[in-house]
Amino acid sequence: MIVRSYGFSVEAGHGHVSVADVFSLMASQNGQPDTSKSNERRFYLDDQSDPDFVRGLVVTVKDQKAFCELVKDDDGGFVISVKNLEGENKLMEFNFFVVNKDNGLGIYQHYFHSCSTFTFGDYLKKRYFTLSHMLTEQELEGAKEAGELTQKREKAIRAKYRAPMSFALLVHNENLADILAGFKQIKGFEYELAAIEPDAKNGVPISPYVRRKKEKVVFKTDTAVGVLAKAIQGTVDMLNPKSGRVSVVDEIDDEDVPLSVKIANIPEHFGEQEYDAVAGKLDQLDVTTFSEHQVVNELIAACKDTYKHIFMKKVK
Repeated sequence: MIVRSYGFSVEAGHGHVSVADVFSLMASQNGQPDTSKSNERRFYLDDQSDPDFVRGLVVTVKDQKAFCELVKDDDGGFVISVKNLEGENKLMEFNFFVVNKDNGLGIYQHYFHSCSTFTFGDYLKKRYFTLSHMLTEQELEGAKEAGELTQKREKAIRAKYRAPMSFALLVHNENLADILAGFKQIKGFEYELAAIEPDAKNGVPISPYVRRKKEKVVFKTDTAVGVLAKAIQGTVDMLNPKSGRVSVVDEIDDEDVPLSVKIANIPEHFGEQEYDAVAGKLDQLDVTTFSEHQVVNELIAACKDTYKHIFMKKVK
């Protein structure tokens, strides 16, 4: 089994709750069980020790005590051996991640059956919503106490905090169709071109002044995902956009969740290792000091050195 490192981006939806606020909230709740989805998960974050990166660990606690082994018997055949964990011991899965504090770009380590990148993103988005909702209620209550809560004022306050956090997987151009085909629905496609195409310039008064151009399309809901995935891949191959984002919907724990896929000129992934090699490094790891571990430092090195042009780029 392979452990791969994938790129992602996270952006605040409005200026009143930041990405840093979300990570600060999660750090204050380190190790507390989260049972909001089908599996219990515990998050461990360090947003203080590193001036440039948030360092994190997702622990998925498995709800089982028994596990099976395939054991070779004396006759050269194989038998199934069932073993049970003792006391409070639990089976677990792990996912390490790091996020650049300045630009919201990060790396998430994933392997088969562990917490997926998009499920991790959904946890972040729900916490962003919680903080936004709290501010909304506080401002509404303040306006009510001051006798200023008109219908217009309430509408304005709710709109102020409404925009959600954006979480996107960074996808290599050539792998786009395969990635998109796995989602439940593809809703839209937004892409940016370097400039207006030559055959579209005639008769457009603003064309001499355009530095780049954005286009957004919304798809019919009854169009097959496979058809759209191939069409978007063909469009990207033809136009070679400067950047792009596909709005999709996936099912996470029986819930339809809106997601985003960013198109970028990047590698298919940012490193891979055999599971046994990674797990071997974690033996006797104290989760309270995880941020100092070799595995996390390797992700930081990938961001700062190997893929510096991607994860260390400045943003406005």
